[in-house]
Amino acid sequence: MTQFRCHGRRRQRQKVSIRVGDARERDATLENVSFGGARLSMIDPPAEGSIVRLSIATATAWEPLELDAVVRWAHDEAHEETPAPFGVELSPLTPTTALALDEWLETLAYDSPTLAR
Repeated sequence: MTQFRCHGRRRQRQKVSIRVGDARERDATLENVSFGGARLSMIDPPAEGSIVRLSIATATAWEPLELDAVVRWAHDEAHEETPAPFGVELSPLTPTTALALDEWLETLAYDSPTLAR
């Protein structure tokens, strides 16, 4: 059965902060993003099922965009110095957060193509 994404993804390679549970913030690299989720990479990524909070600096808001999410898949690579990819599904967004995310994604439309669905 063929599955299609509900939301087009935008390529966006930038540094973000991620907090896993109550742990301190760590750096990660955002690789692509949509209304439904994101692909990131970092050294020692969180385990599948982990609750995370992403903090993303955008050009459309003074404050970082804060997004809660659940890790849906992760590649646990054995190299301690090599970032490993993982994917998150965004938690339901408040209207204010959805608007902020939409505004940011619109600006990305001018900089990068939508990834294949």
